[in-house]
Amino acid sequence: MTTRVVVPYTRLHPATAASIAEHAPHAELTQLAETDGLAYWRLLDTIWRDGRDVVIIEHDNALRADVLPSFDACPRLWCTFPYQGEHALIPRGALGCVRFRGMLMTRDPDLWMRFDRRHWQRLDSELSTRLMHPPFTIEPCVHTPPILHYHVYA
Repeated sequence: MTTRVVVPYTRLHPATAASIAEHAPHAELTQLAETDGLAYWRLLDTIWRDGRDVVIIEHDNALRADVLPSFDACPRLWCTFPYQGEHALIPRGALGCVRFRGMLMTRDPDLWMRFDRRHWQRLDSELSTRLMHPPFTIEPCVHTPPILHYHVYA
């Protein structure tokens, strides 16, 4: 069975689109309204409630040939690939290239409804804080090497 791959975007970077077409042609490209700061939260809540294994690749990250097989082979419930941020490597907890196992999501299908901060800019920190503390108390499995990140920091 092929793992679900979701690519949420407001403006999809051409390099991301090309990498998805090459390495995950089955991916669900999901356009979000740029003016709706909660659209990403609603999408992630829906994905989480679905409870199936899922990979999320954000709009400005490139998927490599080794990423999906690496995620598929890993038994951990939460996996990430790091990528370069504005000042440093974003090693874990981000949503740019992440895999969640269904077994994790079905433990608490209402998790996203309890988020205090639902704007897209805070979802990664809100989620990682909740997963790294009780009742979950898990750390992400960080895969390497880092993926390419095409975000331009102004």
